[in-house]
Amino acid sequence: MVSSAGFLVLAHGNDPRALPPVELFGHWALAMVTLLMAGGLARLALAPVFQQVDGEKRSEVAAWTAISIGVLVAMATWITRQSLLEAISPPPPPQEHAHSVYHGGEIVMWGDFHCEVARATSGEYRVWLTDVYRRSISSEFFSGTITPRDPKTGTLDTANAAVLDMSLDKNYCFAILDRRFKSVQVFIKYPGNSVKMNIDFDSAKGRKSLKDWCGKPSR
Repeated sequence: MVSSAGFLVLAHGNDPRALPPVELFGHWALAMVTLLMAGGLARLALAPVFQQVDGEKRSEVAAWTAISIGVLVAMATWITRQSLLEAISPPPPPQEHAHSVYHGGEIVMWGDFHCEVARATSGEYRVWLTDVYRRSISSEFFSGTITPRDPKTGTLDTANAAVLDMSLDKNYCFAILDRRFKSVQVFIKYPGNSVKMNIDFDSAKGRKSLKDWCGKPSR
């Protein structure tokens, strides 16, 4: 793969994928033309200097000229090598789609969205919505409800449903239910669509509830 410096030369926009051969050749040709032009202009600029100096000064100018030519040749060699390496290197294996749990809750994915629902032992539920790249979506753009459900029959207890409120930092929505409800249906409404998710906590199939976010509950 291309080094950090090589990436600056060979990158195209913010696309991290390897460049196709045609585009690689274009970059290489552009770099070579730039170096040749720099060399040609340097020769024109140094010609009058050589005509006006002699002896020791001419030797000094010649030494600096040799160093400059060496740098140009080294850059040309490096660019060519990096271009060839990029062209023949196999593409990296596709990265597996990760369903990382960021807040200790349950993850649900549909389309280009991820939703994480976490429950505290106090009965507080928090809901985070993220896009396909797990970038946070502000709670300004989604709303919904949490309704207790019977984990065996799936019957919803609409009388104890709670509307999701927006957190102060607008990073998630939350609702507080009675501590005895550990199986819920989460309804999320976002621009253009909505989704319902049945989630269990503290059961054989569910994730364990987290410690309290807002203090220890009374016994």
